[in-house]
Amino acid sequence: AAPVKRRRGRPLGAKDRKPRVKKRIVGREEESVSPRVGAGGRNKPWKIILSEEDAVAIYRRRPAKGSGASACSFWSNELSEHYGVNSKTVRDIWNRNTWVKATKRLWTEEEEEEWIKSG
Repeated sequence: AAPVKRRRGRPLGAKDRKPRVKKRIVGREEESVSPRVGAGGRNKPWKIILSEEDAVAIYRRRPAKGSGASACSFWSNELSEHYGVNSKTVRDIWNRNTWVKATKRLWTEEEEEEWIKSG
């Protein structure tokens, strides 16, 4: 019998698997978040699993300026596990690369000037 030919980059049966669903902890219960489904049930190539309130809460818990890299890494990992997102997502919120409209009211004057200068 000839061996089964595999397609490059995809394990056998990958099309038959159910899509992965991220779970985020809300209080004591877990809530499933379906991937790639946005408002109105539209299929999107990306997914939004944070709300505006979540982004504000993450921004409020950013480390103080001058904190070491290990402290930033620790807190971004902790928050990413809590909210069910990647630690890079948390750092992007802290660095004002994403969720700008939601967090702008919490910025200091210095942070707002830095953001304007960065373009």
